[in-house]
Amino acid sequence: MSEFDPISDIGSPKPDAEDVLTDSLYETSVRVRKVLQQDLAECRFSRDEVARRLSVRMGRISVAIIDAYVAHSKPHRFPAELIPAWIEVTGSR
Repeated sequence: MSEFDPISDIGSPKPDAEDVLTDSLYETSVRVRKVLQQDLAECRFSRDEVARRLSVRMGRISVAIIDAYVAHSKPHRFPAELIPAWIEVTGSR
């Protein structure tokens, strides 16, 4: 018998498509938060200054909003529209 045996896989549970998608989104969210945290730690500006500079480029961005984007305990997600300004302000690589 070959290594591939479709009959033995019949009883194997398959991951729920919704579970896979949720896990994938969660992992992406965690990675984005870690990158944002690292960018802030390596940035030469304070969070206040980062918020001020982002506000000049993108409209009102507060330190509280930045804190919400990087906190694991908050449901906020970093908007893609901020990526170019974030890179410019923080010097993110």
